Amino acid sequence: MNKLIFLLFIPVITAACSRLGFEHSCYYKIQSYNRQRYFFYYTHDNAMRLQKGENDNRERNIFKAVPGLADKDELSFEAYSKPGYYLSVSADRLVLKEKKTNAGFKSNSTFVETAGLTNDWAVSLKAFFNEKYYIRHSRYKLWVHSNDHSSVFAKDATFIPVPTTNIDQNRYSCDE
Repeated sequence: MNKLIFLLFIPVITAACSRLGFEHSCYYKIQSYNRQRYFFYYTHDNAMRLQKGENDNRERNIFKAVPGLADKDELSFEAYSKPGYYLSVSADRLVLKEKKTNAGFKSNSTFVETAGLTNDWAVSLKAFFNEKYYIRHSRYKLWVHSNDHSSVFAKDATFIPVPTTNIDQNRYSCDE
């Protein structure tokens, strides 16, 4: 029964974003694999958390996947409602930071998409600066931690990219 219920939350992929995963220039909500209907969200102080709800505070839970700042073949994520601000690693926390030109910022703001650690139709995001580190959630905060290979870590480090459509009148899910 749980499988059936969970499958109802699989996102519908739009024609512009044709696969489950991230494509450059597309806008996404990033949903937790094991906390259904919880999405990446940035707070007033730019800390990253999981927050319940698809439509609540929608400007704070939409991110544009762009070519990686440190490696164009990888991914960086720019906040929809704060252009020029990117998901970045600060100590072991995932935060939103204004774009800088130095190599450290670029490396801390670039991620490598892999098949989900729990389920390969979902995704996991490795830190570009160290392939042993993944974005994961714990107690509704988003962290970048070393993979301890536990089932809890695998679930907490697996996400579902949900393409967004018709964000506003001038922007759509993927720039063309």
